[in-house]
Amino acid sequence: MLISLFGLLGALIASRQIPLMLVIVMFLSGFLVPNVDNWGHLGGFLGGYLISRIGGLDPRYQEGMWHLFLAIICLALTALSISASIVNFVPYTQ
Repeated sequence: MLISLFGLLGALIASRQIPLMLVIVMFLSGFLVPNVDNWGHLGGFLGGYLISRIGGLDPRYQEGMWHLFLAIICLALTALSISASIVNFVPYTQ
């Protein structure tokens, strides 16, 4: 769940709507909590940032075919990741 939050934070940083210090504090706080996947948070942040900057996802402009193409790719990657997690199921143990 937090990975998607970091993706949104990355998009907000790209559009300069929140201070970078907030994201740094949130990322560093992950080191204080056990069993936190900070690489996942970093990947979510970078994904949100790159999609926002490269994909041209600016709410001030009208969506085009490029946005539809990106959405289809994201949906396909989501379906593949869910399938992979089902096939390679590892039960949670402490």
